[in-house]
Amino acid sequence: MGTIFILAGSLMGFVIAILSVGFGQVSLLAGLAIWIMSGPFSALLYLGLVLPAGRALHRSAPGRHLA
Repeated sequence: MGTIFILAGSLMGFVIAILSVGFGQVSLLAGLAIWIMSGPFSALLYLGLVLPAGRALHRSAPGRHLA
């Protein structure tokens, strides 16, 4: 699941970079930096938000201690 989250974040960063460069909002180098940093940023989001939320939901699942 983490790989899919990181790939989706990288794809979103790529689209944002293409649109920003295409409309002249940022330079090509800044667009490349946006695209490169979107992968690690989405990985940090996954580790900081999604993973702990999934663990909290798993802990509160009913019937966890049944044999």
